[in-house]
Amino acid sequence: MRGRHHRLPGVIVAAVLLLIATAPAWAQFGSQPLDALGGVPGHGNDEPIVTMSAQFTRPTAEKPSELFIAAKIKPGYHVYSITQPAGGPLRSQLKLAEMDEFELLDAFQAVPSPDKKKEPVFDNLVVETHHGTVVWHAPVQLAAGVDPERLKIAGQ
Repeated sequence: MRGRHHRLPGVIVAAVLLLIATAPAWAQFGSQPLDALGGVPGHGNDEPIVTMSAQFTRPTAEKPSELFIAAKIKPGYHVYSITQPAGGPLRSQLKLAEMDEFELLDAFQAVPSPDKKKEPVFDNLVVETHHGTVVWHAPVQLAAGVDPERLKIAGQ
């Protein structure tokens, strides 16, 4: 990899989901910039290293809602995958607040899949990283009677 390499915090998602649209989807992560716990020395804090956004789709008779969380990563930086094996860098985590209004039905999947490379720094452990933009998605089931247009999902 070229450029600057800094370890970002393991928890990379923090915000409240709100309404947005295309076929009506209704959720958006408030853009919560991450700046590597207060900034990367010598790089200033004017531009965040990672910005987040999210939306979820309306459920249909055939399938539940799908929650999409996107991270846009500043060029020259990376985040570790949510499937990063133990013994090396800390994996990123996506944590949704427990609420009666919805249930996460399956684990998040990443698109694109993370880059995988043996890292001598971690005793040749395979390290999984994302660069540029990554979107994690997972199915969610809304509870009976929940108005999806008013639903807010908190997470970190």
